Amino acid sequence: MDDIDSEKIAQVLISNSNLLIKDLGQVFEINFETIKGTINNQTLVGMVPYLYGAEIVLILFGIIALFLRYLLGAFGYALIGMTVASLRQIPLSLQDLFKIGIYCKLLSALVGAVNEVLGYPIPVEYWYSVGMLISFVYLTKGIVAHKTNESSKGMIV
Repeated sequence: MDDIDSEKIAQVLISNSNLLIKDLGQVFEINFETIKGTINNQTLVGMVPYLYGAEIVLILFGIIALFLRYLLGAFGYALIGMTVASLRQIPLSLQDLFKIGIYCKLLSALVGAVNEVLGYPIPVEYWYSVGMLISFVYLTKGIVAHKTNESSKGMIV
């Protein structure tokens, strides 16, 4: 208990006799003597396939969640695009606006990936605003390209 740093919010300390967990100011102690007969090296080795399976399931759920987040963002841009198209009196279906929204998110994601590879020259706090600005400019250009019936430079719809 003396080793816990009072300034830190969360800590995990492991010794040969106990485990100390500090989270949000509360300290929990697990004494290994109470579980000594139930866990040994063979039990841990037997759990490895289950841990790998759990890791694969978590990764798959994470990928699915990112994909759904991407699609919901594109749908949000499509709804904003419906507002812009109705204000400019451009008849566009939700399907067309959803395609434009997907391309908006794609361009924003690519610029964000380049930003990350370069070591965040644009700070993360500002990046979401920059990404939305890029997406709104692309969305507006896509809607106007439909009105003029011409393919705008670089637009794919």
